[in-house]
Amino acid sequence: GIPWAARFLVLVGLASVTRAAGPLRLRTNEVIGLVGGGAWVAEQRDGYLESALRLTHTGQPLRIRNFGWDGDTVSSRPREVNYPSVPAQLRQFGVTLALLQFGQNESWAGEAGLMAFRRDYLRLLDELGAVTPRLVLVTPLPFEVRPATTLTS
Repeated sequence: GIPWAARFLVLVGLASVTRAAGPLRLRTNEVIGLVGGGAWVAEQRDGYLESALRLTHTGQPLRIRNFGWDGDTVSSRPREVNYPSVPAQLRQFGVTLALLQFGQNESWAGEAGLMAFRRDYLRLLDELGAVTPRLVLVTPLPFEVRPATTLTS
């Protein structure tokens, strides 16, 4: 819930790809595009991030577009036939800042998948950076394996 939004805002301040010192500054009339997998789909349903952004930037017009899609990874973003690509959608909606959250689905490949993840993420950054140079990488939400429970009678 709300703790997620608070953690997210901290990450946005720390993970700016612009390599600028200090926290990320949102511009007037910013069009923010959320690009990634299931976490952004959940955000579309719950709206915690959008609420937090609006509360922390009162009086500043923001538009937030959610391009999240369940199962998306840095290397695969399957869509229906003739569905516009993510870069095409960012261009169509005039996205000025893209928040990318990838890595949770890819983590299932373990350490063996790390090099491919890095290579594919860099390729995606080049692809999306050609549309909007303001990209922010957001770390995936942490998750852990629960210990096995023993049923007793």
